Order: sequence, then C-alpha cells, then structure tokens
Amino acid sequence: TPHANEKSPFSINSKWIGYLSDRSGIYNREVGFLKEEIVAYHQVYRMKDSTIIEVPQDSILPSLDTSFVDTSWTKEIWRMQSYVHPITNYGFNMVSQSYQNGQLLNLVKAKGVYTIHKDTLSVSQNKNNIISQYKRNRTTNNRKSNQPNAVLVQDTIPLIQEDTVAYYFVTPFDDIEESKKKEATTSTLIARIRKRSKNIKYVYAPPGPVEPFKRARITPKQIRFRTDYITTQADNNMLFGGLDSYAGTPEEFTTPPPGILMKANFKDLLEDYELEGGMRFNLTFNKMEYFMQYWDRKHRIDRQYGLYLRRTSQIDNNINFFIPHTVKNQTMIATSQWRYPFDIFRSLRATTTMRFDRYLEASTDSISLRSPIIKEKRIGLKLAYVFDNTLDVYTNIKNGTRYKIYAEIVKKYNIDFVDNFEFSLNKGFMSVIGIDARHYQRLLKHSVFASRLAAATSFGTEKLLYIMGGTNNWLFPKYDAGTPTPTDNFAYRTSIASMRGFRQNIRNGNTFILTNQEIRLPIFRYISRRPLKSTFWNNIQLVAFVDAGIAWSGKNPFSLDNPINTRIFTSNDISGSPTVQIKIKYFRDPTILGYGLGVRTMLFGYFARLDYAWGVETKVVQKPLFYLSMGTDF
Repeated sequence: TPHANEKSPFSINSKWIGYLSDRSGIYNREVGFLKEEIVAYHQVYRMKDSTIIEVPQDSILPSLDTSFVDTSWTKEIWRMQSYVHPITNYGFNMVSQSYQNGQLLNLVKAKGVYTIHKDTLSVSQNKNNIISQYKRNRTTNNRKSNQPNAVLVQDTIPLIQEDTVAYYFVTPFDDIEESKKKEATTSTLIARIRKRSKNIKYVYAPPGPVEPFKRARITPKQIRFRTDYITTQADNNMLFGGLDSYAGTPEEFTTPPPGILMKANFKDLLEDYELEGGMRFNLTFNKMEYFMQYWDRKHRIDRQYGLYLRRTSQIDNNINFFIPHTVKNQTMIATSQWRYPFDIFRSLRATTTMRFDRYLEASTDSISLRSPIIKEKRIGLKLAYVFDNTLDVYTNIKNGTRYKIYAEIVKKYNIDFVDNFEFSLNKGFMSVIGIDARHYQRLLKHSVFASRLAAATSFGTEKLLYIMGGTNNWLFPKYDAGTPTPTDNFAYRTSIASMRGFRQNIRNGNTFILTNQEIRLPIFRYISRRPLKSTFWNNIQLVAFVDAGIAWSGKNPFSLDNPINTRIFTSNDISGSPTVQIKIKYFRDPTILGYGLGVRTMLFGYFARLDYAWGVETKVVQKPLFYLSMGTDF
C-alpha cells in the first residue's frame, strides 16, 4: 500500500484476513478480503489466417478489413480486487497481534510501557481513522519533494538520540571505505534535517567495525510444538482406508453409525512436523476407535506414519444358539507413506500397510467356549500418481483438475511369537488398479460444473468387493438386501458413492465404473454484493446432478451368469427350516442412472448435503429417495 506499512497478518477464516497498518500514522487493525471481479472487456478478432487480434472493447480499428475476420467475441478481463477497512481506532501503536483458536491478543505500547490484553474480533465494524498530523505532513512531503535522494536518506539513515546506546550487528557489508564516503555525503543532509526540527537533537550513528563471524554463538533451532486445533464433532467417516473386512463379520454391508470424534492436532513453529491423535466412539459404546498420525515435511520427501486401533462388539442373535452370543472384533493397522513431489501439482506416493484382525466370541456357553479364534494378517503396498491444481474459491466450490491413478498389492501372511514360532506366506493375494479424476469448470462468475470419473478393479485369489449406491457419509443409510452377493473370495469391501436414487448395494462386484456430474450454484452470492454475515445463508448452494454407474463380477457385466440376474426365494415350514428354494433368472441392466436436485449449506458448523433423487434401473424410474449427508464435494 502506498505510504503505509502492514505487519502481523493472520487468517480469520477462508475469506477474511487481518493485519496491522499505519495508514493513519498509528498502527491499528484492519481487515480485508480479495474478490475476483471484471475490470474490463476486450474485443477479440480471429482472422481467417488464424491470427488473433485483441483490443479494448471501445477501441476503433479503422484499418481493419472486416472481410478477413472469421469470428469475433467479447472477452472478460478478471482481476483480484481488495476490499479493506479498519476495525480499531486506538490512539497508541499496536506492536503485534496473535489470533489462535478464536482468541485475539494484542501487544501495545502506551507511554513507553508494553501491555498485553484480549480483544474481540468483528469484521463488520468500520472505524473511520483520523490521519495524524505527522502522517499527513510525511505524505505531503513525499509527494511534493523534488529531491528523491534527500527523502530516501531522511527515511533510511539511522538517527538515534544522544542518550541511546548504539548497537552494532554482524552484517555482510564489510566495505568500510565505501561507508566513510557515504558518511561524508550524508553529513550535509543531516544538517538540513536538523534545521527543520530544532527542538529535537539527533546524532548520526556511523556503522561500527565489522566483527568476525563467531560460530560459538550459533544456537540451533529447537523444535517447539504448538496446538493447532482441538475439536469434538459428530462424524461417521472412515478414518483409515480399507477398514471393512469380511473376516468374522455379517454378510450385509454396514455404514459406520455417527459417533463422537475427538481429536487434537499439534504443529511445530515452522510446520515441518505435525502430530495428530484422537478417538471416536458411538452412542451405544460398543465400538471404540483410536488413531495417531505423524507427518515429517522437512525434507524433499514427505513422510507420514499412522497407527489405528478399532474394537467392536455386537450381539449375534442366531436361532441355533440358546442365548445370544457377543461377537468381538479387533483391528489394528499400521501405515507409512512417502510422497515425492515433482512440482507443486504432481507427486508420487508410496504407502505400506500392515493389518491385524482378531475375531472371537465371548464365552457364554459350551458352544462359544469351543468357537475358534480367527486371526488374519495382511501386508500391502500401494503406489499412486497424483495431480492436483485445484483452487478453493468458496466452500465446496473449486476450480481446476485433480486425478489419482493407483495400484495396490495385498498379501496374506501368518506370524506367531507366542504359542509356536511361525512365519509363513499363506494363500491369499489381491491386486487393485484404479483411477479417480475430477474437473471443476467455472460457470458464470461464482458457479461451477463439477464432473468426476472413478473406476477400479480387483483380481487375485482374494478380491475387493465394491458396493454401489447411496452417498458418502449418509446419516441414515438404507441397504438393498435384494441384490445377491457374488460367491468369490472377498477379503475387503468398500462403499462406492455417490450413486443417488438407490439404496446401498444396488450393484456390487469386483469391478466398477462411476461418473458424477453436478452444477453447483451459490445463489446468494449473485443476489448480495457483499458476503452475508450468516454462514447458513452465505453457503447455500443449489445443485443439479446426474449419476451413472455399473458394477459387476467376472469379465462381462452383461452376462446372464452375473449374480444380479439371479433371485432366490425360500419357503420355510412351521419350525422355520427351509423346505422349498426357488431360483429365478431374469435380465437386469447392470448400468444404473440417477438424477435429481439438492441443497448444500453450513449447518451447526457442518457442511450438510440434502439430495432428492430418482433412480432409473432397466429403463424403469424408481421411487425418489431423500439423502441427508455431511461433507463437501461428491
């Protein structure tokens, strides 16, 4: 900013920033934001020889022969404009400020005394600061002066009071002879400055002798961590990848119910190292999850290490048991990841995973006492190439492209150091290849057209079962039990979303292809010229979407042997034992389509998604479904 200095910046939220400015002659707090606006219009002419001519819209080209013009159009010129205003009007300087976890602290100097006090932050305040006489005179002199050298010396030469001790520092400027010449040149300018301010006595402090560099004075930087955030929130995300396993679990896929997630994040001052840990439990307290992650970003290759532990217990109401049995499952995962960035957009990532599963039944009767303890151990390696040049414009509004191409290998093994020493590579091998690409194209000024293409396949003696349907982080999920599950040997399973218009498990298999198209329209950003204070109204987005996907097992998704084309009906007798079983085969189109409308907004600190969708299966439009989810993007 001309004739002003800014310092101590901090981020208020995703839009506003705060800083200290001496625009008025006294350091006060200002806030502002950047907004992309149209500043001009250009007229573009494409000639028949492919030559491009671009001029301002109001320009006149008398020498332009219109017969050589192929096409012409108007081009918008966008630039980032800043909007700032002061929110404090103190009569003394604010030395510095700190804003963390919603707490604002000020360091001020009044009458030679430094004090620290808390302050409130409101970007809606607008103080009309009065320009001080010193600042007014200084600005006027700088504008009218015809002696730039004198002004430069007046601003930069070190003037100190006579009773102040001069401090000398180790500097790279060791040319003493040159310093003496500058001292003689500035003596005349100092005399002129003294005549203008006779009441204040100043003495020029010449540069001291150059001191040799002393290595004994070097103090290494100590790693000091600070608390970045501590949060408690409702959450049902998968904390780690590949947590759903068939080992000792029911056949039906279950989405994690919402639980209470508590986590804390710590970073060092230079953000080279980061530590995060937390726990999550559901409201019935039959599932506990603990995790810890550590990032090392000091070197070219970023490293990440993670540890996850999950314990669950559920009641198995099998009619063959005299009393209900309690089934306990324990999963522990250890991961390590290395990221090698080629540039700020592209990176290559390698992730190793070790997983331990333990399944048992609580001892309640003679049957449960004889039940075996199931233990499974797997190790995996995943390679991924990631490209991401997206820019967060607003919440859930991005511009740019990002994609990930990955391949993964998982091997089953057995190791035992307790009963008998054993280390062997058991039968069980799984491979996965997939891609997830997303593009965000800006429409008009604030809207965006978001498109996504995801596909993956798994193969080997063990496979990964993809369950298609529903949305990510669906709060009240519904499962379609009418779709049969393939009889292949599946080691893991995962949910594929978003496929709106259907319940979960509308399609499944070891291979899937899914595409999503959305138009996101932040309606109130067009109505209001300035951002609204309410996060609810400011983040409202209207969404129109189309989803299409296919999932199958085997080589041909249109084969009649596909499990989705088989329906089994069973008739039971009075005791509940099956007597008659009928298997019916009929063709169902493996490709499904969903379309509808949705609303997005910030609700109680969470980004909520409400969708109303119709599904099309085998050319038949299904009954519409409501989806209430949390989280951004698809």
